[in-house]
Amino acid sequence: MNFFLWLKTAVAFLVENRRTTFILCFLISVAIGTLVFVISLANGISDIMVTNSTGMYSGQISGSNLPSSIRPEELKKPFVNAVLQRYQMPGTIIHQDRKRPLDLVAIYPDQEKAHSFFYKKVIAGRFLLKGQKEILLNLETAERIGSRPGDTIIGQIGDHQYTLKVAGIFQTGVDSLDRALAFCPVFEGLILPETWQAAIFIKRGTDLSSAMSDFARSGLKMDELKPWTQLMPDLTQLLELNDICVNILVFIVLGVVSLGCAGSFAIFVVSRIKEYGVLRAMGVTGLETGILICLQVILMNVVASAVGVLAGMLAVWIFGRSGIDLSAWTSHNRYFAATALIFPRLSIGAAAIPPAVSLGFCFIAAAWPVWLVVSQKTCDIISKG
Repeated sequence: MNFFLWLKTAVAFLVENRRTTFILCFLISVAIGTLVFVISLANGISDIMVTNSTGMYSGQISGSNLPSSIRPEELKKPFVNAVLQRYQMPGTIIHQDRKRPLDLVAIYPDQEKAHSFFYKKVIAGRFLLKGQKEILLNLETAERIGSRPGDTIIGQIGDHQYTLKVAGIFQTGVDSLDRALAFCPVFEGLILPETWQAAIFIKRGTDLSSAMSDFARSGLKMDELKPWTQLMPDLTQLLELNDICVNILVFIVLGVVSLGCAGSFAIFVVSRIKEYGVLRAMGVTGLETGILICLQVILMNVVASAVGVLAGMLAVWIFGRSGIDLSAWTSHNRYFAATALIFPRLSIGAAAIPPAVSLGFCFIAAAWPVWLVVSQKTCDIISKG
């Protein structure tokens, strides 16, 4: 069998019926282009959820109870943007006759503002200043002890008491921060614990597992460092659910479009079935006739996929420049606490999955037209035509 001859014949059939070919290609292109953009948008949503959750405070990798012998500079790998050093101390906040137990976290304010979103969640007053004897309270604690910015309170840590001025009040929407923590700068006279916590912010595009492996090779105990995937299992499951929903959408949309194309292509074949009968009468086998029809389906799918992917990539590029603001629908969602500006991200899967699934469905859709031609005798095909 001369493959190129049948390929030229398939092209001739499609060109001869250009109106039907255009309509079918248009339907497939619209479906693929839409799905490329939807998958890219889902990637962008996943990215911003991870960025908001890890960039708010914890970083992509968190270190707990690190001994003072480990310095932040030792964790500054080539793939690391910043290592924020924090000291967490259990204590009590006292204002007038009211007390509130919580953990007081001593931080370096300048570093926090440079690398985390936490400072943006101050709802009253201001963020902390370097080296000052002041405190940043969560909203729940401030209400319970009746404090507001400008008040003076007592922070008791063990046997030591510190007079602190309330610089501001924060609310992040994250329960672990809004209920149990207050913050102060590392100031002169503050007695720090022997261990510290690290928030490690890695560079964009760095593989998290590779980063953890690099830290393991440096001799650090892995129970001291944990990636966000272990600390935030709810977010991990939510991202997996997002991927599942998108994949289901891909199969449903392309399945429906392919069924429509199958019906249209069957009508297209039936309307010209006499031509296939003439081919059979000239000695073309049923297998070769089926291959001819499949080649037409493949050619249409290739052209439509190329146009659809390019259209989807163009939409991703356009919306990726300015972003899509979803703040009106995410203002009370903690996974969008810092920003709700979505930037669609094109991935290999976004560009490859829709055409691949479409091709599979198109082969299934071609089964009906092939059966119409192959299952009948040549004389019946010609007489019906």
